[in-house]
Amino acid sequence: MCKNGIDIDNIKIKLIAIGYNGINVVEDIKNLNNKIDCFAVEMNGFDFLNQTLKNCIKIPINYLSTEIEPEKVKIAVNEKMKEILEVITHTDVVIFVTSLAEGIGAAAINIIAKAAKDFGIFTLCIMPTCYSFEGKERIKKANENLVKLNSIVDSIITFESNNIQLIANRLP
Repeated sequence: MCKNGIDIDNIKIKLIAIGYNGINVVEDIKNLNNKIDCFAVEMNGFDFLNQTLKNCIKIPINYLSTEIEPEKVKIAVNEKMKEILEVITHTDVVIFVTSLAEGIGAAAINIIAKAAKDFGIFTLCIMPTCYSFEGKERIKKANENLVKLNSIVDSIITFESNNIQLIANRLP
């Protein structure tokens, strides 16, 4: 029990990965802490999951199509909303991990995060910035999506992808 009376041992936390970038991070976290329920939202046609992360909601969008259209992703997410709501119900905190530049994460995060907020759940998003080599247009798109998301969720943590690469290069 904390000083402020919150029973931190019984807080229900769910970590939801959306798309490829989020799933990689969540798999690593799941390996470190089994108390956090981890889920993934991914597209049909591309199975990112390995054996460590088994809870998955498949969005009926074909990853192999040439372009992921945000409007089609939004429709597909809404079709799976009942399953998504079952995951977030009876949860105190939802932590989302995704990319904001494009793809399923950028298209789906606002819808799913708003649903969590509507349930009175504390929402936290953790997301990487674009790499500098990804180009000005992609960086601009990610920044626009970040502004939209900021009006929906309680808190956002971003980290510099370029810095992650620098650290990774120094590892043995």
